[in-house]
Formats: sequence, structure tokens, C-alpha cells
Amino acid sequence: MNRRSLITAGGMAALAASFEPDTWTQPASDLETRNIDVVTAMCASWKSGDAEKIASFVTDDFRFRGSAERMEAPPTRDRQAFIHPGGEV
Repeated sequence: MNRRSLITAGGMAALAASFEPDTWTQPASDLETRNIDVVTAMCASWKSGDAEKIASFVTDDFRFRGSAERMEAPPTRDRQAFIHPGGEV
């Protein structure tokens, strides 16, 4: 066995030891299940493209920029500005 194989084997053993099998098989708590449900619903709302549905998951003082390419542009100022861009009501 050469030095590289020994270091690789040691690293793999350390990585394998860091995983606790029981953690992956335990059922989620009620709180975790509710959190997962909320995140799943929010993701689905983004896919729908419905601004009101998306905004139902955020706070009133929510700020939004559409992409990393717009970092210099000011964000929308709140939930209503996100739902009604340009002040349309």
C-alpha cells in the first residue's frame, strides 16, 4: 500500500464514521414535518408564478431581487410591491 492509498483509506474511514445511521432512519418530528411541508409549498408557489401565492410565505417587510445579476438594482421594498410591481393595485 502506498502513501496515497493509505491517506485515501483513512479519509474514507473518517468520513464513514461521521455518519450516524440512526439519524437517517429516524422519522421527522412534528415540527420538522411541518417545516418540510411549508418549504415544499413555498417551492411549489414559485413554480406557479403566482405572486400572491408566493407572497403568502413572506413577511410584510420582505425584500426581493430577482437574480444575482441584479445585485446593484434596488430590491422591491415590501410584500405589496412584490405582488403589484409598479404600484398596480
